[in-house]
Amino acid sequence: MKSISIITLLVLTLVILSCESPLSEEGVSDPSLIQPKIQVQMESDYKGSTYFRYRCKIYDKDLKAVELKGGGVKVNNCNMILIKDVLGSYYLLDDSQIKYELNTNYNFTITLSDLSQYYATVTTHSDSIREFIVPIKQSKTKNMEVTWKGYIDNSLMYFTVTSYFQTDTTKGINTHRVEIPKPSLGMFELQNSDFIYKDGNTYMVDLTLHSEIDGTIDNRFYVNRRAFSHQLITKTIEIIE
Repeated sequence: MKSISIITLLVLTLVILSCESPLSEEGVSDPSLIQPKIQVQMESDYKGSTYFRYRCKIYDKDLKAVELKGGGVKVNNCNMILIKDVLGSYYLLDDSQIKYELNTNYNFTITLSDLSQYYATVTTHSDSIREFIVPIKQSKTKNMEVTWKGYIDNSLMYFTVTSYFQTDTTKGINTHRVEIPKPSLGMFELQNSDFIYKDGNTYMVDLTLHSEIDGTIDNRFYVNRRAFSHQLITKTIEIIE
């Protein structure tokens, strides 16, 4: 058992290293070498619990995670915590230190290795996604109708669909994105092909509704930089014949 644990630890270490940019060791003083992805997030899970997070993941041009050696990230002058997991380094803070509020500015400061500072601002949604109504059980042969309230002008809305399926030999998960062309209507019909995985027997679906509003971020960062307010709510649906 001990040898298995050591092997597992070594594998995880290799995975983390493969996701981490050389810039984490070298340090970064040129903002054009990195692309921060900043989000202020309000998430409601399938159990009905709601979480608030402030997250900043910094990538290099090859989409490898960057730890800011000698630097760091703050939100509203509060230091964000450096987290390292299998996907690489990122900076995180929850609402235990900074309260989440609607229609509120959150100011981020990114400090590079030479102590130069760059800024981003996210203004949270003025309203919350709510009354996201989905069927408890859904026939695999019919389309799925869903409704919601809380659309904000100029927000980007879309679904992520996670299908849980079973074959003769194994169980699997498939996740993909479905665009919502007219989110202001507050309703959408998913085709059964959107949630039924074609190569297995789908028995459950997690349907997540996302709403995003862009903020502002220093344009000296690499072109794919982004700062945004992000609301998401997930519902679980049983799939029947």
